[in-house]
Amino acid sequence: LWIASQSDGLRRLFTPELKRDEAVRRAAAALFYERGLANTMAETGVLLYVSLLERRVEILADRGVLTCVPPEKWNATVRELHRTNTTPDSAALVAAVARLGSLLEEALPAGELNPDELSNAVRFVVE
Repeated sequence: LWIASQSDGLRRLFTPELKRDEAVRRAAAALFYERGLANTMAETGVLLYVSLLERRVEILADRGVLTCVPPEKWNATVRELHRTNTTPDSAALVAAVARLGSLLEEALPAGELNPDELSNAVRFVVE
């Protein structure tokens, strides 16, 4: 157990994929609420959660985003982000995030009706 706890590869090997997916979803949902992303005026909070241990990406969006962004475009972007789960390619992830940014900028342009209420800084959390 001690050796496995010191190696991310061994931890991944001995943890079922469903468990890893569930852990990432649960952590992302908790952060979404803890960081106040669910409390924006227009309900336009978005969280892109990347877990290096599980090699998983999870994206959560508030209701305002899901009503403003066309569903087919949103679903395609989410699928593209989730595809990076199977290929640990940082360039693919960066490209998918750039497309997500463009999609959100098009559907929810910043302005008086949609002020930037939250920090856009990338946060690294080591657990």
